[in-house]
Amino acid sequence: EAFEIEHVLLLPALSTLDVQANGLADGEGVLAIFKQMPDLRVLYCQGNPFVKELRNYRKRMISEIKTLRYLDDRPVFEDERRRCEAWARGFAEG
Repeated sequence: EAFEIEHVLLLPALSTLDVQANGLADGEGVLAIFKQMPDLRVLYCQGNPFVKELRNYRKRMISEIKTLRYLDDRPVFEDERRRCEAWARGFAEG
């Protein structure tokens, strides 16, 4: 179902996206789309099933969407980004 929001990729300058309470359940698919958005800085996803089902949701979103500065209800500060990226590297290395 991630294909339902794929059209946002046609807007490469989009920096703020609110997809709250849209019934999005395919976390991996949605994340794959968000990662392709070159200027995405502010993202609201609360109220979607994937937020609870995607393991380590906040860490994954922050470590994989490099431009993100605000996620859901709070800002993404540089120290949090560094911790999330270190977590992702450790997770990838096993």
